[in-house]
Amino acid sequence: MKNKEIIFIVDFNNRFSSKWASKPYRSGMDKNLLKAEFKKKDYDISFITYQEINFRNKPYFKNKVFFYTSSEDKNLFYKSYVEDIVLGLELVGADVVPPFRYLRAHHNKTFMEILRDVFDLEGVKDVVSMYYGTYEDFKLEVDKLEYPLVLKSAFGATGKTVALAKTKKEALRKARRFSSSRNFFYDLRDFLRGLKHTGYIKQSKNRRKFIAQNFIPHMDRDYKILIFDKKYFFVGNGNSNNCRG
Repeated sequence: MKNKEIIFIVDFNNRFSSKWASKPYRSGMDKNLLKAEFKKKDYDISFITYQEINFRNKPYFKNKVFFYTSSEDKNLFYKSYVEDIVLGLELVGADVVPPFRYLRAHHNKTFMEILRDVFDLEGVKDVVSMYYGTYEDFKLEVDKLEYPLVLKSAFGATGKTVALAKTKKEALRKARRFSSSRNFFYDLRDFLRGLKHTGYIKQSKNRRKFIAQNFIPHMDRDYKILIFDKKYFFVGNGNSNNCRG
């Protein structure tokens, strides 16, 4: 019987994964070891780069299995590129591991919360999240919310972009900070449009998405919950001075 095939996608540095504790440092997983371990299960694996993928050869991708890893580069520029390729693979019928929706959720708390709302996950529905695309969206609902309230930027990790708002005034101030998208030249052009066009409604200067969550008492810090099949892992973020949600 012919061995089953899996294709691993490596990045521009010929790395699979951003494993830090490797030699050389941050060189990713050992590709020879991967081959050897998968061979024991009758899988043949090969490696390609993202730029080698040719979507015009659609029959090639049908039922092919591709493994990939996300990226944690500054500003997530390369991750955005990986998202484009992985979604393209799904569109041409390839099996990508993990599915695109989980890549979309990486470094994206808004979509993490959407996944939690969409999936039937036992034990994690006590936290209720509201997601906002602008500060103006939040202002429309701020009077309906209960306090204290936990606010989180959609981006960032280790609890650094998490804040506890005990009052409406505090919530507005922190939501404004998390959602700030100010850019001098972009905002100047938008200001000039307002002078030129009567009735023009200016763009929001707070377009970075964020979420608000009900406060869960008696917890010493912000926690993340990692779910693998039916196993749940609780990981504490930051220190006990950070707020909880």
